[in-house]
Amino acid sequence: MKKLIFIFFLFIAVKSFSQNLKLSYTNGTTSSIEGKLKADKYGFYNEIITKDNNNINVNVLTTISKAKKKYVVKKFNANYYAFQSIIENDNISLYKSKNKYYIESNDYQFAEIPFKEKDGYTFSVFDAGILGVYVNKCQATQNYIHDNFYTIRVSDLKKIINTYNSCNLENTSTVSNEAIKEANQPSEVVNFGITVGNSFLNIDYNGMSVDHKQKYSMFNVGAIITFKPNILKRKLNYSFALNYMFSKEASFYASSKNVRTNHGYIETVLGANYLFLKADSKINPYIGIAGGLLFNNGTQVNVRPAVLGASTTIYKGNSDLIYNINAGVLFTALNQKFNFNVAYIPSTKTGLETKNNLESNVKYYNLTGINIRLSYYF
Repeated sequence: MKKLIFIFFLFIAVKSFSQNLKLSYTNGTTSSIEGKLKADKYGFYNEIITKDNNNINVNVLTTISKAKKKYVVKKFNANYYAFQSIIENDNISLYKSKNKYYIESNDYQFAEIPFKEKDGYTFSVFDAGILGVYVNKCQATQNYIHDNFYTIRVSDLKKIINTYNSCNLENTSTVSNEAIKEANQPSEVVNFGITVGNSFLNIDYNGMSVDHKQKYSMFNVGAIITFKPNILKRKLNYSFALNYMFSKEASFYASSKNVRTNHGYIETVLGANYLFLKADSKINPYIGIAGGLLFNNGTQVNVRPAVLGASTTIYKGNSDLIYNINAGVLFTALNQKFNFNVAYIPSTKTGLETKNNLESNVKYYNLTGINIRLSYYF
């Protein structure tokens, strides 16, 4: 039994070593031998080891064929190596060595198409910027690279090469349609608009020693300026918004106190939004963040203990920093541009102050809420 196992493994070893290779030499002759390709320490095939241990350097060969694979001898970094042929064409050809890919065309010498690298890590996508140089005479390949700039894998690389070889090539270099479009756009687009909406606020008065939460619904009007710089395909927008929030009153009894409130604000915020689709899409969702100042506009809280003869303390609102996290959609309707936005305001500590006998008494309340707004751009 041991003898049979030994014979079996010996047969496998011999078969894995001995492969029928068809060789084409630089002098025009051909031959068939039993042997295998051998790689150097860098992984490049630089010689053939024959069955009878007669080594053949690939620099005397032009092609090597085995089974369904063909290898072509090319000069790379001053040495000759055998590269597997993936696509061969008069316009542009694609070759492989181990897990690396190489390209050659009528306009450019044999060279590697590198994978993207960052911080010592190699990704499984190609450097589209370098690849674009080799296929710069075909509009279709330039468009494909532009649209898939960060995701070009091996299957995409083969598709690009085949498309280029079937393309009606230009006499000079060309660029993608999108690149031409972006180049002709102004460096910055500015849109002006007006806004209407409503703020649904929830105010907690615990910071005034009043155990009560009150909800307010406040109508808004305002203006917005949106800046669209010509970067990141205009997917990053900036905006400055000013909104007048009409005041609302409320009265309630809590913690043995009678409380009467009036809240009104002017909100000014600077925001940044990221668009998910192309800038010229008719419907374009986005997410964003904004921050700025919430100016007091007549905010006042009157507190009177429920005790006979007790006096009323009047607190006036301060202006404070505010920020929100928002999402929305830019859309076009009837050839007009609109912006629908929903913003969440996290808990914001807002100050109140009163002066009794020239002494300052500072309290606060916590404000949270949601703004729902619609803007129309001129």
